[in-house]
Amino acid sequence: MPKTAILESTGFMPVLQIREGEIMKELKNLIDEEKNINVLVIAANVDKKDNNPGPIINSLVSKELSNFRVPVMIVPGNFSNEHIALLT
Repeated sequence: MPKTAILESTGFMPVLQIREGEIMKELKNLIDEEKNINVLVIAANVDKKDNNPGPIINSLVSKELSNFRVPVMIVPGNFSNEHIALLT
């Protein structure tokens, strides 16, 4: 979804954050720094040939979940924009 479509539908301009370092540490730092982040939504890998949902989700469910100040929502990676809009 282009950023202008997100702005029109939500009233907010999306921001792209690029960071270097260990993924989980940087993700936690971002959430701690940006107080307007209220939920973390992550799409899981839905490749039927690969039962691995992805490295971030694996880390979250195994050891990191309690270290976040926001709720975490994991959705299937094949959800359409319309389906996601119904959840929000």
